[in-house]
Amino acid sequence: MATTSDADLEQHLTTKYGPDCYGLKVQRQELERLARDIRATDRAAQDERKRLLQTARRTYERLGYGSLQGLHLRLARGSVDAAALRGLDDVAQSMQAEFPEHFAGHPDPEQRLFDLLAQGNPAPLSDAEALAQAAEVCVGPAEQGLHALGQRWQAGAKITVLAQEAGCSWNRLWVELTKLGYAKKPGGRS
Repeated sequence: MATTSDADLEQHLTTKYGPDCYGLKVQRQELERLARDIRATDRAAQDERKRLLQTARRTYERLGYGSLQGLHLRLARGSVDAAALRGLDDVAQSMQAEFPEHFAGHPDPEQRLFDLLAQGNPAPLSDAEALAQAAEVCVGPAEQGLHALGQRWQAGAKITVLAQEAGCSWNRLWVELTKLGYAKKPGGRS
């Protein structure tokens, strides 16, 4: 994965999660490692899907039903649907047996195979998309952590101590917690 500049990473995180999320102990190395893992998993899933599509195309042709080469053009003209492709049901049953994970949750294997063929080979996940997904994973728990900090603040914990745990200033934490609806108990000390 190409490395993302600090400025790009901070801009993405602050745009998505607010100006102080970058300071809530989101580690750049962890984000990049997770983004690499996400890309590798995505690549493996795409390779499997491409193998399914190649196998389906070859099987369709090998069974004597012709070629699926111009399917995208025929779809664009609106001149084809799953029922119009003679033998697709046979190929779909075969593909469902060989690649069951791609048909799980889809009651009509023929329509599912048609939809997959219509979508074509999947595009690879970009670096930015992988980073965004990694940020979702890493920063999502940080927001849950904000709720835990807010509950502790309401229960009487000092906001300065909580801010130190969160890795930000007490006034920034106060702003974030009040945005989430938390407030100290009346008569209590911050």
